[in-house]
Amino acid sequence: MLISKDFFAKGIEIDTKKIFPMLVIATMSSGKSTLINALLGQQILPSKNEACTAKTYSILDDDLSEKPRLYITDMDGNMTMKEENLAEELFRANNDDRVSDIFIQGQVKGVLNTDKALLIVDTPGPNNSQDLTHGKIMEDVLDKVNGGLILYVMNATQMGINDDKSLLMRLCRYLKTHKKSRVIFVMNKVDLIDTEKESLEQMVIDSKNYLIDNGIECPVIIPVSAQAASIFKKALNGEALTRSEYRSFLGCYELYMPKDYNMKSYAVTEELPNQFEEIKVRGETYRAADIVRAIENTGIRLLEENIQKAQILSGGKLVNSVRIK
Repeated sequence: MLISKDFFAKGIEIDTKKIFPMLVIATMSSGKSTLINALLGQQILPSKNEACTAKTYSILDDDLSEKPRLYITDMDGNMTMKEENLAEELFRANNDDRVSDIFIQGQVKGVLNTDKALLIVDTPGPNNSQDLTHGKIMEDVLDKVNGGLILYVMNATQMGINDDKSLLMRLCRYLKTHKKSRVIFVMNKVDLIDTEKESLEQMVIDSKNYLIDNGIECPVIIPVSAQAASIFKKALNGEALTRSEYRSFLGCYELYMPKDYNMKSYAVTEELPNQFEEIKVRGETYRAADIVRAIENTGIRLLEENIQKAQILSGGKLVNSVRIK
């Protein structure tokens, strides 16, 4: 088992042998919750510019789920289920001292379950000086996870700060005793980099050297703009954007809009049935295919593909059943 049964509240019955855990860790203000929202394709987790995650959230990927559900367990073991206004309900639960566990069941559309179901585990940033319990919560989660995938989210605008080095040291200690765990380093907030003053290529090279110097061998680094991916997916889903979100949409679309001739933009598949459809975003018209390509350019699709690969490989090697005499 890659995750302990003790991880789940008593009211949640899950075959842990069929769970592939993906632990998401980061220091504060790295955009961790925004990244998870981008993977979910919905604005469920709070993602303000402050310490948003005060408790551990676990999100079970259910490929057959049409609508996400929120399960909240209190200190007495009583569980309630919510299906409406999940963002507001989650915000209240996150700040309620009587709540012990938060469990979400929904669909992570960019990743398909294999013989194991993906479980995203979001933890509080351990460097919150105003609440020292955050570090303890992350340690408790690490004690209950014995493999799977770790997404280490780094803020591209704050590389190499002391808090980050401390978390990296903790990760290195964990990896030495948990050989089944793989790590992907997500360089988030790349859309905030002024490319006229800084080279993204050089930043990735510097980040690779920084991780190697801090004990990580052969680091996998994927630059991502979670904010852009999240807003693009929201627009593609036909959800209304606020005035502030629309301003972000315009800036991000200019940055990530497709600029090449790509046959994928004309394909009609089960995943992309309506690429020729026109999308209205605050009165302006955009081609659905162009927004889909812009999402790919944010890096989120590559991250989803790497998550999928790790999930597939967790099932072990295929046994060769072909015998030649």
